Formats: sequence, structure tokens, C-alpha cells
Amino acid sequence: PIFAIVSVALFLLAFRNLRETIVEEKKTAPVLEGFSAIKGNWPWIIIFSSSLCFWVAFISRISMVPYFFDYIWKNKQLTALANSLDIVALVSILALPWLCRFLSKSAIWAWGLGGAVASQFLLYAGVATHSTPLVFAGWIAGIITSGAAMALPFSLLSDSVDFGEWKSGVRAAGLLTAIGAAFCLKAGSGLGGALPAWILGATGYVANAEQSAGALRGIEIGFIWLPALFYFLALIPVLFYRKYERMEPQIHADLEARRSRVLVFHS
Repeated sequence: PIFAIVSVALFLLAFRNLRETIVEEKKTAPVLEGFSAIKGNWPWIIIFSSSLCFWVAFISRISMVPYFFDYIWKNKQLTALANSLDIVALVSILALPWLCRFLSKSAIWAWGLGGAVASQFLLYAGVATHSTPLVFAGWIAGIITSGAAMALPFSLLSDSVDFGEWKSGVRAAGLLTAIGAAFCLKAGSGLGGALPAWILGATGYVANAEQSAGALRGIEIGFIWLPALFYFLALIPVLFYRKYERMEPQIHADLEARRSRVLVFHS
């Protein structure tokens, strides 16, 4: 499954690039105090809003695969082939460290989401022309581009934690990561599974039966246009991230200076 593949890749990348840069006594901040690290933390707000929309798009796309190939493409055997191709997401995930040498993180993130939107139109072109190769070209392009868009927010969360500490003086790494990653994944996955189901119910889908024109249209909406819409919504906040990415060197320098003063005071 794609989640297992992505999890392994993220762990490998995380530990490959992990560096311990500071040793300090940790102090647990109260939960309510941790929320002050969210107020005005625009990098985190961008990551949160984009990630939530991303997971709605991603889950709705993969949850509609069996319906698409069974009822629209009339070839349910292709479902297994489409699902097996999830492994190509590793192409973009493993290439991220190399890509970040030449492009900004915000640019890669935006290109990934923009490519995911474009891949949905490529899928539609395949449907409109009844071309199986074109459908799979759109499917594979979507896997590769969404792989980059999926992985980057996890690495950017640490920068949003730094921003929150820099702005509020509170380092709430656990809270910001839990809401910005785990909550977005679970809430987005729930909505991504529910929205296509609601569309199918509203358009007259009947399981294991010949589908009406309305139901077929509902399957197309859930498989192509709903993901395209939410990938696009995920892209919008990312376009504003570059401003905060440029601030990272100064933020890191300010935080290091603050920590040095604290260490000197305690010594």
C-alpha cells in the first residue's frame, strides 16, 4: 500500500538527514501555552490548510479507482494494476533531497500540487478519448507528483515549529506536529472517503448493477474532478509559503542567539 511505502521512505530520509545540533534540558510546556505557537504562525497555517486539502484529494482519488475501472472502463482487472503502480511515488520522494539542492522547497511543493492537478486533466483526456494508455499516463503522473506534495509538508513542519518559537517564545513541536500532520491525515482521509460516497449516493449509484448515466457521472466526479478541486485548493496557500521560507536563515540565527544567551545565563 502507498502509506507503507511512503512511511518507509520518509523514515529513511529523516534518519539519513538527521543532525543533532543542540543539547539542552527539555521543559514541557502546558498544552494551552502551546497554542500560542499557532497564533500568527503562518507557515504552520499554510502547511495545515494545504495538507488537509491534499489528503481529501489523495484519498478520494484512490478510493474511487475500483468504481472507475469497473463501471466506466468496464475492466475491473485494471484496478489491481493501478493500485500496484503506487510504488512509483518513491521516484519523487527519494529525489527530494537532490531536487532541494536546485529548487526551493516551496517551489517543489507547488510544482507537485500543480502537477497533481494537471494529472487529473490528463485522466479526463484519457476518458474523453477512450485511451487506456492516456488514463494510465494521468494516473502515474498523479502518483509521482502527489508523492512530492505528500512528503514535503512533513519536512517543513520543523520549520513551522521554529517560526512559532521565534514569534511566541514557545516551542510546541508536539502540538504543531500532531495537528499539522496526524490530524490532517486522519481528517482529510475521513473526508476523502466520505465525499465520494456522498456523491455516489446523490447520483443514484447502485452496487453490483448497471449504472445510470447520473451514477456514471458521479463516479467521474469523484475520481477526476473532486481530487482536482482539492489539489487546487491545496496549491493556493502554498503559493504564499516562499515569503516565510526566505525568513528561515534569520529565524535560525535569532533562535541560536537566544539559546546561547540562555545557556550563558544558566552557566
